[in-house]
Amino acid sequence: MTRQHTMNGMDLTLNRFVHALRAADVAVSPAETLDALEIMQQVGLGNRQLLQDALRLALAKTQAEKEAFDSCFQAFFTGLAPAGGLRQSVLRSVESTQFLQRVRELAGPELAETVAWLIEGDVTRLTRRLFAAVDRQGLDGMRHLRDKAVLVDDAARVLGLSQLDALQTLGGNMATVARHVQGVLRQQLKAHVDLQYRLIVDATGQRALLAAALSANLQQVPPGYYLEVERVVDRLADRLVRRQRTRQRRTQRGQLDLRRMLRQNMAFEGVPIKISWRQQRREQATVFMVCDISNSVAAIARFALLLMYKLGEVLPQVRSFAFSSRLGEITSLMRGRSHQVAIESAIEQLGRGTTDYGQAMHDLHQLVARDVNRKSVLVFLGDARSNHFPARAELFMGMARQAGETWWLTPEPPDRRHTGDSVLHEYAPHCRAVLTCNRLADIERFAEKLLTITHQVGR
Repeated sequence: MTRQHTMNGMDLTLNRFVHALRAADVAVSPAETLDALEIMQQVGLGNRQLLQDALRLALAKTQAEKEAFDSCFQAFFTGLAPAGGLRQSVLRSVESTQFLQRVRELAGPELAETVAWLIEGDVTRLTRRLFAAVDRQGLDGMRHLRDKAVLVDDAARVLGLSQLDALQTLGGNMATVARHVQGVLRQQLKAHVDLQYRLIVDATGQRALLAAALSANLQQVPPGYYLEVERVVDRLADRLVRRQRTRQRRTQRGQLDLRRMLRQNMAFEGVPIKISWRQQRREQATVFMVCDISNSVAAIARFALLLMYKLGEVLPQVRSFAFSSRLGEITSLMRGRSHQVAIESAIEQLGRGTTDYGQAMHDLHQLVARDVNRKSVLVFLGDARSNHFPARAELFMGMARQAGETWWLTPEPPDRRHTGDSVLHEYAPHCRAVLTCNRLADIERFAEKLLTITHQVGR
């Protein structure tokens, strides 16, 4: 009976490990899974290095797969993920036996046992207790970022961490230690769930998290994943550039010039051997890209500016501006260095301070009023929340009337655009359209629209 139980547990462990490998882009066939199970039964779980070497021979074929395998193996068979331990300076403020006694009296023996293992550094038993508290079906069913927080909250309830609140009401050092212990245990739970999320959903720790974040508001993308989002923006830009170049080749040749064709082909009895096109003269259009880079919009502005930067070779001319309170032109900044450094510098220089759209409109009017004409396209990106400062809509109206097209992109849905301190209702009547823009797909759609707009405005 014991051997059967062990075999079932080993089957389950291997199945989950194979699932993690596949999520890490290591191709494992059913036949290879059976081979790996036999290896695991022969080698056992005691000698981890021997098990890693044996399974790598059976499951990883290429060098890239071997590297992914090693990384996945270490993560999968790790106990508690590092999440910070107890601070000894806090523990020294009370007698540990006295503290554990109070936990036992107010919270119960099981939680007191868990806390004792934490204080004693008994990682093995503490790991088993925390792992058991996390719902395994819930782990296997994780698909979205929000699932992680639910699992951590549920596990905290199973462990009874909220019972430590009773000690915090005592005040003094006892309350400080209780609060610290509660926080460390919760962090250990969170570290375990984070690790399992990466293994179960995406062992690389990037692909699924990025997909989940990009399907929601861009402002939910963690800063640690900005580089991955930028790579997606690069691919979008390449696709848009190819489309635009095809469009340009079709339109640059103009319309057929029938009179000229007839004259040139008279020697061929009217057979159109030589084709003549009526070339169209185009004036260069200018895009004025104005971005609110305050905290509420900074993430979206970052990726919008990046895409404009990448489209520079097919957009006629782009002048970029950024503001939170005071507005400044960042065109030369975007051209003079790498786009990551340029955007960070812009946010550092102009993204601080209380948002004031009226001041920004004044500064923009001073900089570009004489340059805006019918060949200009004005694009504003921001939530138009001006902290109750005057909107200076008359300046915006003047520039919009001078321009060929004026568009406003906002991260907020229609039902929130005119609430609170928003002044968008004062700008919207002077725009061609107000569009919701809070996902990467929104930015891509508008970029494609902008390529068409500049093509039309330049006629």
